[in-house]
Amino acid sequence: MSKLLHYPDYLGDALKMFFDNPTLQQRGAYYTLRIALLQNDGYLDDDDTLYFKCMCFSEEDKQMLKQMISKCLSKKNGKYYSDEVISLIDRQKSIRDKRAEAGKKGGTKSRRNKQKGKQSESESESEIEIESEPNKNLYTPEFEFFWNEYGKVGTKKTAAKAYRAAKKKTDDATLLGKLSEYKRYLGERDWLDQCHASTWLNEERWNNEYHPAEQNQTPSQIFEQLKREGKI
Repeated sequence: MSKLLHYPDYLGDALKMFFDNPTLQQRGAYYTLRIALLQNDGYLDDDDTLYFKCMCFSEEDKQMLKQMISKCLSKKNGKYYSDEVISLIDRQKSIRDKRAEAGKKGGTKSRRNKQKGKQSESESESEIEIESEPNKNLYTPEFEFFWNEYGKVGTKKTAAKAYRAAKKKTDDATLLGKLSEYKRYLGERDWLDQCHASTWLNEERWNNEYHPAEQNQTPSQIFEQLKREGKI
């Protein structure tokens, strides 16, 4: 599955099919479940490897995962699956194959016509596909999910490179957990602007402590709290 060009999985829309107001724990469990499905071609065996593939090691995590499986997945021949995820995988495989075929058939001709300044519309499309190939390993399913959760703030390609570098220092669970805290932190301080995703990642802001605002604080008290926290 790592060879797919793009995996447009929007967790908020998907969760609406099962929950009206999902909790943070449910969102996290559902995310890990869908990533595990994606990494295993849409199917998960009902055996001892299930929790390992879904990165669930505590009893609390396992119970939450069981809840999400019973609510969101179907089962056949000892395997859990999601028709929606399988459909997305098949569609992205088709896109990958079409782009690879376009590159083989139209690549040479497209570049030659570009030099002559005589590209046709179909040849221009082939060239666009070829130019997009270097980005295919940047836009992983995990990054696409992070990018959507972050709110798509900043430049996507720059954010993808920063995300790849960040993954060498930490893991998805830490990034998403701290992102949730960061968004809550901003929501309590509506005068603060959200930084670009690449800035948040490059500066390793997942290591920051995002303390909740105390109730009934005056603006001056909030300002002093931010100074103590080193945020300003």
